[in-house]
Amino acid sequence: MTLRDIITWLSACPVFAGEALVPNFLPSHKGWSISTDRQSVRTDILGNRITQRRVKITRRVTVPDADTRLAVLEQLEDLAAWARENPPADGSIRMTGLPEFQSRASSGTEDFIVYLTLVSDE
Repeated sequence: MTLRDIITWLSACPVFAGEALVPNFLPSHKGWSISTDRQSVRTDILGNRITQRRVKITRRVTVPDADTRLAVLEQLEDLAAWARENPPADGSIRMTGLPEFQSRASSGTEDFIVYLTLVSDE
């Protein structure tokens, strides 16, 4: 499954509500980014190959208060739940960690991340 395939699949998630999921780039004030940082391929004794690809999804937003911060974390949890319930046709999804705060900029924007691992049989 290519990064383009992953973006197409995830774009169907209601959490995005028409917002773009941009590969390896975050807009300066508000937006979503996706990147992959790890892939492994294992072959069992029967010759079946299993591919695992870890995907990092980042949400950037201006956070005026704690309620907004909590809402963003809940949004990432909803995204992970949707991904597990609607896996790609050729695989399954594991949430590799809980949604978490990543960084804060002096402009007031904050980045939040969640990791998903896509597992597929080849």
